[in-house]
Amino acid sequence: MSIVFLYASATEPHSPSAALGGALDELQRQLLILSRQHRYVVITSHSHTLAPTTVTSRSVLGRDKPGWLASVTAAVDCADLHTRNSIEPLDGQDTQR
Repeated sequence: MSIVFLYASATEPHSPSAALGGALDELQRQLLILSRQHRYVVITSHSHTLAPTTVTSRSVLGRDKPGWLASVTAAVDCADLHTRNSIEPLDGQDTQR
């Protein structure tokens, strides 16, 4: 068993919920990668922050807009690393090929 710390962040103009959604999407992507590598992946704790910031527009003019920065940190408990030689039988026990 090991603890892994994940971090994700995103910025969005005008909308704190959109910024938090972007950060959570990235965190979910990282969790998916961990779940493909381990049999057991559980978030044991997390924290999130929202802070006002200035976001540069992606338009041709590149104007600055008021926006939000969201960050999410999670402590994840991982165990039972998958190996290439293991398969998951119906009874849940690990069997070598």
